[in-house]
Amino acid sequence: MSIIDFPNLNVSESLPLLEQGCYLVQLKKAERKQAKKTGTEQMMITSEVVEGENVGATVVDYIALTDAAHWRVGKFLLAVGYDLKSLGKLDTNSEGFMRIITNALGRKVYLEITQDTYEGKTNNKVAGYLSYQDQEPIEYEDNVPAFIKAKAKKAGLI
Repeated sequence: MSIIDFPNLNVSESLPLLEQGCYLVQLKKAERKQAKKTGTEQMMITSEVVEGENVGATVVDYIALTDAAHWRVGKFLLAVGYDLKSLGKLDTNSEGFMRIITNALGRKVYLEITQDTYEGKTNNKVAGYLSYQDQEPIEYEDNVPAFIKAKAKKAGLI
């Protein structure tokens, strides 16, 4: 049995506020979400700082899965180690897209962190993703049989 000292628990409902700068993180979790206000489909990427005085701090980023934000998805995938040309065309609702995202978990990247104030609350904001050079590139294997690829190509899907 253990006794919980509730008054002395260090529990916070919000993430720690990091100073603006560049942080080495490890990608921990990726979830598909819908924005509460707009309903926009997005990827929620959770990472953890692995170097410096803020080791263990959690950073959450939301990457919209809209046509206007395709460049941001590309920057993320490039930073984690994918060769974008090898990925071809992918539907963000496809199993292949989710496999690409989940294959990036455990990888390290640098996050450019800024601060943003919204509705009176200051939060961290991921301004960019930068490659961590001490890891091998990710080789994309789509595991789609050749005859299906041929049909998709003939239909103009790839």
